[in-house]
Amino acid sequence: MTPRTPRAAFASVRYGSAVCPERRAMLTRQELASIGQQRAPERAAGIIAVKCAAVRLSASLLGVPPQWPELVVRRREHAAPVLELAGRPMTWRVSVSHCDGLAVAVVTEDPGERLDDG
Repeated sequence: MTPRTPRAAFASVRYGSAVCPERRAMLTRQELASIGQQRAPERAAGIIAVKCAAVRLSASLLGVPPQWPELVVRRREHAAPVLELAGRPMTWRVSVSHCDGLAVAVVTEDPGERLDDG
């Protein structure tokens, strides 16, 4: 069997010097607690970018995107974030970068995971 090429989705979110109320409303309580005070705007933008990319990848692979509140991004110190769906960790890989007021996220499916028959 030939290994499948993992599929990916990308998203970017601009951020400023503060986390605006609209952005706060897009985060769960756990996510808000995880961003802390220092670097809060860029961390919030990174979480939102991950969720946007996950919705795009899910829609591409499964045809139906998950509901926004079901997606949770768990930050980890010195490691890539973990994406959860309905309280369960997903095997998708997440990468986030921040630079000059822009947060960029990439979400890829695990090449070993089979979401369809293809």
